[in-house]
Amino acid sequence: MKVLWVHNYLHPNKGRFRNPILNSLQSLNCSIEQYELANSRNLFSLLKDILIINKISKKYDLVHAQFGSTTLLASLLSSKPLVVTLRGSDLLICKRLCWHLLYSLCASSITRLCILLRSPRVVVMSIDMKTKINGIDQDKISIIPDPIDTEGLNAVSLQQNSDGNMANIRHLTSDFKVIFGSLQKSSPIKRYYLAKEAVDLANYLSSRQITLKCIENVDRKEFLHALVESDCLILTSLYEGWPNIVKEAIYLGIPVVALSVSDLEIWSRHIEMLYVCKDKIEIAQTLSHLVCAKTFPPLQNNHVNLTSTINRDKYIWEDPNRCASLLLEVYKRSTT
Repeated sequence: MKVLWVHNYLHPNKGRFRNPILNSLQSLNCSIEQYELANSRNLFSLLKDILIINKISKKYDLVHAQFGSTTLLASLLSSKPLVVTLRGSDLLICKRLCWHLLYSLCASSITRLCILLRSPRVVVMSIDMKTKINGIDQDKISIIPDPIDTEGLNAVSLQQNSDGNMANIRHLTSDFKVIFGSLQKSSPIKRYYLAKEAVDLANYLSSRQITLKCIENVDRKEFLHALVESDCLILTSLYEGWPNIVKEAIYLGIPVVALSVSDLEIWSRHIEMLYVCKDKIEIAQTLSHLVCAKTFPPLQNNHVNLTSTINRDKYIWEDPNRCASLLLEVYKRSTT
């Protein structure tokens, strides 16, 4: 099977989540070729891309638009079967932000209109996302979360572990380090201000200093090092599809304290170190509890040796081959 993937990830730090499932699909004899949109915010450039995709798609079995509104719009005229993956932001209708209100309304409207016009197979990240899609047969919507790069995470953890046993000492003697669950500190959807308010409140409740760090403008490897060195991840987003940063923290054994977005509340019933809270006060109380808990991972250093992963079954996002097999089934259903 030959598939054309349509992307709009020109920045090297974006779209990295596609690599694990891409490699697994190719190992299943699914030939993938990629087309990057030149400039998704330029109307003339987008029109050019639409014409090119319409022309070149004829030699493929199907077209897979990889990220909602723009790539779906660019693929709309293709005569081949169409699959679209939605990762969260293109279904968000924001009700209390000015610029993001306009942007989210446009993106969400384009996505929903294109789905109604073409009725493609749709891949979403979570149950929560599936419930937000109307006007299409629910049987045509598949839940396949993006797999994480477990090999890259293992490499970073092993490197951290090779530095000796200083990590245990650091966790016992230094501040309790909380990392913000986004690379976008200024985004009103990610709500860094809310995370800061929760951490400030937690410091009143804890005898140990709690510090909040947001990693911006760094490459992938540097960010993973910062994640491994953290004691906890905090997520205060207004809306998420199924954030990879949460999956990565869970894989590394790093506790996650989050507001209820996506399917996190459902997964918190099965994942011991995923704490879902209703507001910033509960986040602060949870952080304070984690600092004081005798069984808390820093005393065991389990997010460096990955014992939490070794001693349990893999979650679906930790198995790219399983995700690829599910996506291949979607492809087969689209072409029959």
